[in-house]
Amino acid sequence: MRQNWNVRDMHGMEHTIIYKSGFGISVTIDGVKQKIKSMNWAVVMIDHPIQFPGVECRLVVLGNKPKLAVNGRYLGSGEEYMPLSAVPKYATVFAAVSLILGAVLNGMLGAIIGALLGACYIRIAAANSKAMTIGIFAAGIFAQFLLFFFVSFALGPVLYR
Repeated sequence: MRQNWNVRDMHGMEHTIIYKSGFGISVTIDGVKQKIKSMNWAVVMIDHPIQFPGVECRLVVLGNKPKLAVNGRYLGSGEEYMPLSAVPKYATVFAAVSLILGAVLNGMLGAIIGALLGACYIRIAAANSKAMTIGIFAAGIFAQFLLFFFVSFALGPVLYR
């Protein structure tokens, strides 16, 4: 995935920021490439500061959605910037539990579902919705167990004859 932004500093100079992900995550600022790491091992979480004269930028990535905040507002949506460090720890724990439980119960498919659910937990928790995060976590765990029982008991006799 690749995302480009152009930002003007207080002197009117235009700066280019390019975010790339795939086999490694990097950001290129005015032609200078920097490797960056996620703050979380289960879900991509990046909050990378970028400084230009008179302009403070933050490259924020949650899952596969990169956004650029300029002077406290996200480009495009205009929403107020919130640091990823403000994401509650329970959301990271929920993401890890979903990923591990999904992999144990349902193999690779369960791990993929768990990772996607983990990204949802973190996104929702970042919006300060604890009750919704807990509700979606419970529903996600229930869905993982349903998938396990469906594959084991409903399809098991058919698949393993």
